[in-house]
Amino acid sequence: MVKEGGKMVTKEEAIKAVPSYIVPPECFIWNWTGAKDGWGVIPGTGCAHYVAHEHNPNINLTSHNTKHKCYYCKKSQKTIGNHNGGRAIRVTQVRAWARIHYKKPKPLKEVCKNDIWLRIRGKSSHSGIVESVTYEKSKQKIEIRHCKKSAGGVTHDIHGTNGVKGGLFYGPPKPPLKSKFLGNKNTTEVHNLNNEQTNCQINEIKDSKKFESLKEAHDEGYDNCHYCLGDSKR
Repeated sequence: MVKEGGKMVTKEEAIKAVPSYIVPPECFIWNWTGAKDGWGVIPGTGCAHYVAHEHNPNINLTSHNTKHKCYYCKKSQKTIGNHNGGRAIRVTQVRAWARIHYKKPKPLKEVCKNDIWLRIRGKSSHSGIVESVTYEKSKQKIEIRHCKKSAGGVTHDIHGTNGVKGGLFYGPPKPPLKSKFLGNKNTTEVHNLNNEQTNCQINEIKDSKKFESLKEAHDEGYDNCHYCLGDSKR
């Protein structure tokens, strides 16, 4: 229960009190025993809250077993209160959800955009969303979008640097494609359809050719796309 000057805090006032780095703020609030006792800021984890909203599908805990529900809903909601939205507020909750939906972590070579990144390590626990996967000189580069207090909000970092080291990735398996590589006849660039990036602009390709292997594309004079394959010769 939160009071200011002897008055109960309203829902709008509680939203304004949410730390500025937490995104989005409007549901990072809760009421202890009902609206009559006022609203307050949830002492949860901003990074997990952000992932719960940004991942598709959203990580909503209201339909799960009690042990997987919102941290403040382990007992009756009438006596403990309710997270305003029902999504995860702890990294361990995001992991529990991921284990239910995706069963086990993905190998690095299968990581793709929108996958969840998690690191469970006490006070150093953290989470984020995969923004992109690119390759430079055959070296994989995974960009993670995450909510970070020291950055003042949502920021982007490469996996292995700046607080996004280690951890595990969870996400759905990619459906197999009949043709993994697609060549743009106008630019003579070949794209990896299993690692499509926004900058590839696959939907904008008007004249294309499918390849069963990268070697086949190279033999016909196609160069690697910088974004989805890396090692471009241009």
